[in-house]
Amino acid sequence: MFEQAIDNGWMQPPKPALGSKGAKSMHEPKHHPTLEWNQLPDFFDALQRNDPKGSFVVVSAVKVLFLTFLRVNSLAGLRWDELDEKKGIWTVPASRMKNNKDHHVPLTNQILDVLEDLRTLNGHQDYAFFTGRTGKHPYMNPSSINAHLIKLGYMGSLSGMECEQSH
Repeated sequence: MFEQAIDNGWMQPPKPALGSKGAKSMHEPKHHPTLEWNQLPDFFDALQRNDPKGSFVVVSAVKVLFLTFLRVNSLAGLRWDELDEKKGIWTVPASRMKNNKDHHVPLTNQILDVLEDLRTLNGHQDYAFFTGRTGKHPYMNPSSINAHLIKLGYMGSLSGMECEQSH
């Protein structure tokens, strides 16, 4: 359509549908570091050994993090009433999601196993990742997950977990 308008003299070049250097974003995507497939067994061994002596709640949160690929802020506030075990779905409310939309996470057997162990400790609390510490949240501080990963020796090695910086 624009070519025809230019050919007929109805408009002057350039075609508005073409991108221009001035209109393009100057944003350079930053690719997060990742673990290679062959590094995963060592990582999970280190997580299981728990040499930094992270709390049971924090180690459980790291496990659920790897099973769901959620952001730490979306994960940390997990309330028991968000889980529908009959339907096998965890509904993360929009208020904890970056896109402000409810997010549905399938509850796999592995996730349920971790949560079942966690329920023996925190099942009487509103929050699965309750720690009893007073702070900004009535559940574990989301930065505790990243701090534990850093203590495990994975600063700068993991994607989406903000382990690039020490706190």
